[in-house]
Amino acid sequence: RYTHDWWIGRVVAAETTIGFIPTARRLARLTEQHEEQPEKSTDKNAIVAREVEIWEYPNPYTVVPSTRPIILLGPCYQSSRLTQLMHAAVRSAIVKKFGSRVRRLTTEIGERGSSKIRIGKGERTIAKKTLADINERELRLITAMTEDLHLILLECANISTPGDVAQLNMAPILFLFRISNRQILLKLLKKTGIKGHNAIAGADYLNQLTPDQ
Repeated sequence: RYTHDWWIGRVVAAETTIGFIPTARRLARLTEQHEEQPEKSTDKNAIVAREVEIWEYPNPYTVVPSTRPIILLGPCYQSSRLTQLMHAAVRSAIVKKFGSRVRRLTTEIGERGSSKIRIGKGERTIAKKTLADINERELRLITAMTEDLHLILLECANISTPGDVAQLNMAPILFLFRISNRQILLKLLKKTGIKGHNAIAGADYLNQLTPDQ
């Protein structure tokens, strides 16, 4: 944030430049200036209500962390021992390469947990609200950790597919590892001591993802 009227930022896309972006508050003011002016009122409550309306004007931007978090996916779901071993090796290589420039964060963020709720209707609403609170809390932590432009390497048991983070304002960099050869996959699962029905189902799903997904 530069001032109450301006942010410094850029669009999350390749080859975009950093510049000044009007805040939601400034855009609200500009919108108010172009709208038809209501009759002048000396009612103090009306004036306060109008100021609150301007302050709470919907944010037109999706604000994401300063550096895009790195998330590893595949070759199976996160619960698979094969996936855990592969990700551990890749994370170690990344930390060795980048040293103090990378930070590892184990987080509970992710929408996948909502599908595990099996309780009554009224309690389900409370549980989903709690899940949303967890996501918001973890997202604030991730955003704070990227303010000094460190790389953030996320570890999360709830994130197994791109869809698990699609609704979260993170704009992560996803690395997807796939094993398309079924025989190789079965051998690796056997070596890691896994009976692979769920692991194979996860691998099949991830192998079918298209680049735009």
